Amino acid sequence: MQRLHIPNYVNDSYYYKTISCWDAPIAIASGYFEYENYFYFCAFYSLRLIWETNVDRLDSINIRLNKLGLELETVNTSNRELLLSTIKSVLDEKYPIVIYFDYFNMFYCDFNYKKAHGPHGIIINGYNKETSTITIMDCSHVGFDNPFYCLTLKEEIFLDIWEESNEYFSNTLSSFANKLYYIKPQNAKKTIYSDFNFLKDVVENNYVTEDDNLIRNVINNKCFDITAAELYKRDLVDSTQNIFKILDRIYSQLDKDNTNLKNYEDFKVKYLNKRSIVFSSFLRKAIKRNVDENAITKYTNEIQPINNDFCMLINELYKEYCTKMATDISMQCDDEKELINYASDASITASSELEAYGVCFKAERVINGEYNGFDTDMWISSDIASPQWLILDLNKARAVKKFVIIHDFRSPELYLIDYCIQGSNNMIDWTNLVKIEGNIKEQTTSYVEEQEYRYYRIYITKPSKLDNMARIFGIECWGYKQE
Repeated sequence: MQRLHIPNYVNDSYYYKTISCWDAPIAIASGYFEYENYFYFCAFYSLRLIWETNVDRLDSINIRLNKLGLELETVNTSNRELLLSTIKSVLDEKYPIVIYFDYFNMFYCDFNYKKAHGPHGIIINGYNKETSTITIMDCSHVGFDNPFYCLTLKEEIFLDIWEESNEYFSNTLSSFANKLYYIKPQNAKKTIYSDFNFLKDVVENNYVTEDDNLIRNVINNKCFDITAAELYKRDLVDSTQNIFKILDRIYSQLDKDNTNLKNYEDFKVKYLNKRSIVFSSFLRKAIKRNVDENAITKYTNEIQPINNDFCMLINELYKEYCTKMATDISMQCDDEKELINYASDASITASSELEAYGVCFKAERVINGEYNGFDTDMWISSDIASPQWLILDLNKARAVKKFVIIHDFRSPELYLIDYCIQGSNNMIDWTNLVKIEGNIKEQTTSYVEEQEYRYYRIYITKPSKLDNMARIFGIECWGYKQE
């Protein structure tokens, strides 16, 4: 049995209309290695798609993944047995898999099943030999209110869908036929892409210069209709929200009490509205076949002035970031420093450990790095009055930069709601490092100022919406390796 925990971004700015169903599973699967990867991948989806389109699809994906220290591997699979054995061996290596089904054969996708053809990406994140099942994550079409629904399929059903899809791809879209993709790190050393890296990339590569290839494709598309227009609107307009999600976070860090934040918010509204007006007009005319080469020049010229303003805004933000975050930048850019998860070698104690169903839900499970099931890999406290707590002993004082807590992802009702992350060197005097209230995310990532503590405590005052039992699948404590 193997199950990879891939983050659920449904309560963290995910919007299915900002990225294609070909690229969304790649973006989400990249978050398996680092939670923020998803946001950077989506931002570069927008930047490269709108402003640099003369790139092969797989090459473009790898350009984005390489920035994150990852790469996409392609495996040719010619039969059912080879596909199944490859899936299991890749998952055993802890690499998430992406494969493409044909809508026509996806029985769980009501609005396209047996109605329309087309490639749709899914994530494969688990298998169970005992039950002969494969676990997939569909990122858009199981239900728009829950776009990361996990679906467990019998191996035979999964293979039937793949085989039927592959038959269609072989005849019409050969680039999708007999292919399985998985994401892995480029090297053993953990790489963390940062806000500074993102700003630096955008400034140095001058991405904000409109390329006309995407709208030129509209003119060349002989079957352009309302459905096609919606997809082009996603890429030309809606996808730019992915860039602003990162800029939102950066501005909130830099300018909490500054009018620059208000100016930025005003510009964001202006920019998104301008793109919507310009390209909605273009796409309406395209549906009526009322566009030509002159239209390309007209609309490209019309949007470029506000792109220039966008470019100036990012350049100014980059300068401000370099000034105000100089210490953080020096840490981010020090390639000699190696990030490690101190929790993996820690000793751990808990306020209580539930014993039920013949199982003890021990605290030590949260640092085993496994997510196969709640009965084998989760800590659950007893159902007693709060507070509940976990204490990690790192054996010596360590500077932890980032904490990751993976909550009970079976249901949002079971996530920790209110808790603090605290540090101490004597287990008597505790300093609050992070305070979380009203949590709605299944995975929370918290960054802290660099201070050294031997003991770190997760102090839980509201364990869940249902009861007094605290539930945690995993804890990671990331810091730079010390000699």
